[in-house]
Amino acid sequence: QTQINAKVSKSGDTMAGPLTLYSDPINNEDLATKSYVDSKTGTASPFNTGDLVIYPSSITPTGFLKCNGAEISKTTYSNLYTTIGEKYTVRAPSLVGNAIVGAGQPWVQQYAINTTNSATTGSWSTANTLPSVVYDGVSLVTSNYAYLLGGQSSSSTYLNTIYQATINNNGDLDNWNTYSISLPSAMSRFQVVATKSFLYVIGGYNGSSLATVYKAPLSIDGSIGSFSATTSLPVGLCYHNAFITNGRIYVLGGWTTASVNTIYYATINSDGTLSSWTSAGTLPVAISQGQIAITNGYVYYLGGYTTAAVNSVYYASINADGSLGSWTTGTALPATRRLHQVYVTKNYVFLFGGNGLSSVHCAPINTNGTLGSWVTATALPANLANSQLIATSNYIYLLGGNKVNTIYRTSFSGGLNDYKNYLLSPTTADSTLFNLPNFSSKISMSTLSYYIKA
Repeated sequence: QTQINAKVSKSGDTMAGPLTLYSDPINNEDLATKSYVDSKTGTASPFNTGDLVIYPSSITPTGFLKCNGAEISKTTYSNLYTTIGEKYTVRAPSLVGNAIVGAGQPWVQQYAINTTNSATTGSWSTANTLPSVVYDGVSLVTSNYAYLLGGQSSSSTYLNTIYQATINNNGDLDNWNTYSISLPSAMSRFQVVATKSFLYVIGGYNGSSLATVYKAPLSIDGSIGSFSATTSLPVGLCYHNAFITNGRIYVLGGWTTASVNTIYYATINSDGTLSSWTSAGTLPVAISQGQIAITNGYVYYLGGYTTAAVNSVYYASINADGSLGSWTTGTALPATRRLHQVYVTKNYVFLFGGNGLSSVHCAPINTNGTLGSWVTATALPANLANSQLIATSNYIYLLGGNKVNTIYRTSFSGGLNDYKNYLLSPTTADSTLFNLPNFSSKISMSTLSYYIKA
């Protein structure tokens, strides 16, 4: 430091030039340069890698990453990985019983997700209504959002509308709003499955059965991007079923101008596009309007419509290479069912409504994946068909149906508000990536967000 030898009066003197300092201040009364002060208050961050801040803006501050659970590179963010490691990386096993966890629909097929052993549901009540009547639409749950896509209106008009509701921490749904992106065409009776990065809208109906297949990117925050076409089905199909296993999307049965017994699969490419569709045998009968359930290594086709509603149950094993075994007849349903909904836990399969019925039945899942006898559970408050099901952390919801905008729910534990960890890549998780913490639902005020220093 420069030593000042001249005296300075107590009343103050005027300097003719700048005072040059040659080192940073050490003692309490040392002088500091402007550049030193700037370094401490401006360009140099007072935060350490891994520090969390709450910031009142949707714009991520420089040097930080939003705590939304995103997967990021271990190499690019090596300092952050050294600090937090795999602490927030929750990877579901890529295969359970030869079937990808969630089967592309973890909000419905929850084997190995929901481990509850409850054999019944609670009483039913009404929840927030849909903005309008929707039936024959398709539901979707992502990261703390519920969606209802397409369907038909009270006047039977085909819809391209997507409705979205935020899932609160306790599993409640906020009010439904029209989403900013629409389906590429107005339709109903299609199928939706999802991987970690994409959702697929398969087939459908808008006066005739559709062969079109669309994909849309899924963001880590649960939002849906714009749709684009990928490989079409060999024939137009509606009222079919779909699931994912070992990098393949399977499509079972459905309706063209009548019920069909076809099974097709397409391989999911790394960019989300699909290969050509390949025939994979047939169902035991031509059937549509049924529901599937995925258990420990088996796919079940429950109820449906041949030339009338049926109570049949068929099942096939899911082999390690992704192929399906031969189909076997299982324990019949207590009553004929079509246009119903299914929910699967670790221990039970539940069937809700259908055919304009209010009855609910469940069957235990045996340790080998087969189903036991069907028993009666708590009935719905109204006859219901053509509705859609979602599951959150504390509730099962049935959305719309029967030309109503009513939503019914029942208390049921073990579900999730955020299914992204069960929407993995088609094969295995990428070992070069790790996850940020996900605090998206921790702050109710939309203007505040958590960020982590990278």
